[in-house]
Amino acid sequence: MEDAIAMPAGITSIAAALGPFNREFDEALRASRLALGGRGPRGRLDDTDADLQALQGKLGGWEKTLTRRAEELEANLARLAESRKTWQATDELAKTGDLPRAVTERTATVLARLEQVRRRVEEAREDVFTLQDRVSRFQARATEQREAIKQAMAHAVGGLLTRDKAALWDDADVAADVAAEEKPVLAIARAVRSNLAASYRSAAEYVRGYQARLALLPVIMLVFLVGLWVARRQLRLRIEEEPDLKAASWLFERPLAATLLATVLCSPWVLVYAPREINLLLLAVALPPTILILRRAIDPRLAPFLYALVVVYALSRLLELLDKVPALERLLFQLQMIATVSLLAWLLRKHYLVRRECAVAMNRSVNWTIRGIRAATLLFGAALVADLLGYTQLGRFVADGTLGCIYTAVILYAGVQVVYGLIRLALNVWPLQNLWMVRNLKSTVERRARLATRWTAIVVWVLAGLDLVALLEPTRDGLGKALAAQYMVGEVGLSLGAVLTFVVTIWGAVLLSRLLRFVLDQEVFSRLSMPRGIPYALTTILHYVLLVAGVLIAIASTGINLDRFTIIAGAVGVGVGFGLQGIVNNFVSGLILLFERPIKVGDSVEMANRGGQIQRIGIRSCVMRTGDGAEIIVPNSMLIASEVTNWTLSDRQRRIEIPLGVAYGNDPEHIMALLTQVAKEHEDILAQPPPDAQFTGFGAHALEFKLGAWTGRPERGGGIRSEMCVRIYKMLRQEGIEIPYPQSTLHVRSFDPGVTDALRSEPQRRPRYTAAGVDG
Repeated sequence: MEDAIAMPAGITSIAAALGPFNREFDEALRASRLALGGRGPRGRLDDTDADLQALQGKLGGWEKTLTRRAEELEANLARLAESRKTWQATDELAKTGDLPRAVTERTATVLARLEQVRRRVEEAREDVFTLQDRVSRFQARATEQREAIKQAMAHAVGGLLTRDKAALWDDADVAADVAAEEKPVLAIARAVRSNLAASYRSAAEYVRGYQARLALLPVIMLVFLVGLWVARRQLRLRIEEEPDLKAASWLFERPLAATLLATVLCSPWVLVYAPREINLLLLAVALPPTILILRRAIDPRLAPFLYALVVVYALSRLLELLDKVPALERLLFQLQMIATVSLLAWLLRKHYLVRRECAVAMNRSVNWTIRGIRAATLLFGAALVADLLGYTQLGRFVADGTLGCIYTAVILYAGVQVVYGLIRLALNVWPLQNLWMVRNLKSTVERRARLATRWTAIVVWVLAGLDLVALLEPTRDGLGKALAAQYMVGEVGLSLGAVLTFVVTIWGAVLLSRLLRFVLDQEVFSRLSMPRGIPYALTTILHYVLLVAGVLIAIASTGINLDRFTIIAGAVGVGVGFGLQGIVNNFVSGLILLFERPIKVGDSVEMANRGGQIQRIGIRSCVMRTGDGAEIIVPNSMLIASEVTNWTLSDRQRRIEIPLGVAYGNDPEHIMALLTQVAKEHEDILAQPPPDAQFTGFGAHALEFKLGAWTGRPERGGGIRSEMCVRIYKMLRQEGIEIPYPQSTLHVRSFDPGVTDALRSEPQRRPRYTAAGVDG
């Protein structure tokens, strides 16, 4: 208990940090008030909001620690109260004289000690409550200030169409602005120095508060660099053996650039609540490697656009340092927009001329890039026009939003190309290369992974674009309200969010089922020795279970009362009993087929004078493919209730029998040996059980034999029989063994003697059969 009373190090550190935090918090509030009052640098509303959000994140961590400590102290007080009741009962017995004096003294000592500990625990609890109160006050003030910033940002966006400066041709106003700036060089120096100092202070405060998180970036960078270096060595050794690796080789020609870009892309998840200065620094770090990577991944004719991005980025950062010199900053902004529009127009014109001279069609990525550059040119031109007309805030808003969207798109595109290369590499090296699903379906797996990467980048770009134009929060709030709006259908309340949740849950269950069945079929069942049909039965049952679970979870997530659903299910059950008997019968029959497995996928069956191979066992019916290629849909109930011949129920061995007759006078043992030899020489005939030939009897015209053999390929039964018949015929011709024609004996009772003599004088000749009949 003494250890529980002692103040933990975490609580002590919070108490010690509240003093410096108070000064940091007051500084953030002061900057926030300046930004709200319009006296601070332009564009600082989002920066101060990010600063307050970072402080709230620190406060949230402190709140969790203090709440946990308060709960521990409350639990200690409860245990002390229970112990005190027990010892008080002992003390009551001691007062009656039933216990020895030593026990009485011991009881009194323990009660005094318990009281002393209780007071110390209550004091510690009061200290925690005091810290909680201070943290809660900070949290409330930060929330209030952030709400004011949010409203101000919404007002600023709504007031973009308000004219806040004089037009360029308004000489008096412009002259006043220029005259207000005495000694422009000194004003520029002061503005740059002031902004650099403010940026340094903001970045330094973040570095001091998040040193542990910042330390993760070098670790991530080292991991990426070492991984790419090792992969490059393996790639050089295996690139001749694996041609597919050549498509990823370009990634490892610039390992440092890929490492820097990957580290910057991971930074938002590491550097939470980072101030604008840190983000701008990361953007500056990411641009050079992005240019190096994209030069190898895009059409060479788009390279000038990449260089133009670097120039525009440098000019935009310079303008931010001059926001305390409004006249010069406005003039430089206009010059920047003129230069940017002119440069982009010149590059588009050059690209058009090259395309017309070469008369070639560009790929989709190039075409979309050109469309994006055209849109950016129009937006930069609109920003210039707005600033010239005096709508400076609107011009800055459009220009900053366009630049931000372009930079984000370029960096994400470069990151996507890096991920594509890593996916190609990962699928061709250990350990993924050892997976059977990668070996068999490598192109499919790669295509799905690239698709997921592409859509992830698109979603991130859309969210970042909405945030850049200050529409992320309004969009989120509007979607939240639209999704939460209730619509009454009778006594049941539905909302768009509930419907979407229902659909997404069902869709997720279907995707999960497909993924699990794919992994089981390709990786698990292919490595295990299981009876035929069990893998299909297990995956089908898993599919049904996941679908039912998904439906139940989807219904529960919509908030529908399950009691009403039970009533609906009962009513549906009555309908099932009367009108859906056949469907239910087929469904239950399908479950019987899956569990009892009298018929499995791949079995060769015959029923109702039709035969074929079972292709699929579904929830209502089976699909049987006949030998001539037709697919017959057979209800499951017919396979259970009707007589079905399953040629492959216990195994896939099937007997082939060929009857034949040879002319009298041949040795039967020799004939049987020849037939057995023909069967043994066929590659699809099993050695065990061995082929056998039987002398079945004396026919009217021939000695009758039967050849029997077993094959493990029942699907080729007809083809194997045909091939063996051809071989038997060739063998008999080589041996000079005759297959007789049907013979008849003619008894002549009355015949002209002259005709008899003529027939005897004619040379005997064998009848010759032709297409028209018998010749001779």
